[in-house]
Amino acid sequence: MSRYDPIKHYLIDQPARGQHEISLSFNKVEAILGFSLCDSAYKHPAWWANDRTHSQAKAWLDAGWRVVQVGIKSQMVHFEMQSSVSKAGNGKHHNSYMRGSENIEKGVTKEDILIVVSCTERKIWKEDPSRPVYVPAIDAYRGTSVTWLRNKVPEGRGFHCVILSAKYGFIEPEHPIAYYNVTFSKPNTGPISDISLKNQVCCQRRRFGTQKRRLCDFKYIFVKTGNRDKGRNKASYLKKVKTAFADTDARDNVRKLDNNLWHLILRTVDP
Repeated sequence: MSRYDPIKHYLIDQPARGQHEISLSFNKVEAILGFSLCDSAYKHPAWWANDRTHSQAKAWLDAGWRVVQVGIKSQMVHFEMQSSVSKAGNGKHHNSYMRGSENIEKGVTKEDILIVVSCTERKIWKEDPSRPVYVPAIDAYRGTSVTWLRNKVPEGRGFHCVILSAKYGFIEPEHPIAYYNVTFSKPNTGPISDISLKNQVCCQRRRFGTQKRRLCDFKYIFVKTGNRDKGRNKASYLKKVKTAFADTDARDNVRKLDNNLWHLILRTVDP
């Protein structure tokens, strides 16, 4: 029995609660374990590496989870469930962790940030066929990414957001849409082209707050995909956004938006 078994059992219980990725503060990890973390955990990201020779890593790896991001300054760790890893711990793991979310420049404001949320296959007409032909996108999409947008980024919060639709391209959350069955991962369904997406980014002016701006005028582009999206679908959306912004000043600042980065944004930009 390992002293780190409590974090193992905690993570094993998360899928039953609908959690497939989770961010924990170091204090929360200590509360789960019932003892204080060592100094190395607070000073060295390597302590959080997915290295089975370390007893703490063996605990979360045996649970079928791995660390994908750790923030020493923010004292946050982000775990992600690995469906290919057996709970018996027979899977292979990469000895890696990510720290890319800690390099947001000082002085960044909400006006510098655009949040791009992936559309979802699940739509309201399957839940309620009596709905009108056209429904605002933020209400029409019922998957986890747009649900996150509705719950975490309510109106008045000040963040600028668009939804990336495989059919319509970049649209405002209030943009009315009709039912469709088009995905980027299946080209034969007729998704919007890369050229059209680039034109939307560089040419179209949209109203954000009191100003009209192009999408390429934003400095940081954060891409939120659904927790239950398959790996190929997540990669498709992120790749599409990177391609669309490839000729803009934001091309090096297109990033996946996960819980760890979102918490960092709230602390850094929206204290």
